[in-house]
Amino acid sequence: PGWAVDPAAEGAAPVGGAATWVPVAAGEPVPPSAIPAGLDTGGEQLYVGRGKHESGALIPGKVVPSHGVCYVPWGGEEHGIAEYE
Repeated sequence: PGWAVDPAAEGAAPVGGAATWVPVAAGEPVPPSAIPAGLDTGGEQLYVGRGKHESGALIPGKVVPSHGVCYVPWGGEEHGIAEYE
């Protein structure tokens, strides 16, 4: 049951400690302190993010650097948010 991460694996992030959400404006690069969240099917590194949906809800999602957005789930679809944390 559950899953585990090999701490020696490339891109492994330490757990625990403090994390701070960093605002990212449209067109800015992903901050160097961003937390890795895996790879997409093409091998691109994804990151943990969150963005405000047009409904006003702050929703966790995935940052795709090549797209310049954080994708958040809403209504059964992914929505790209250009200004995210």
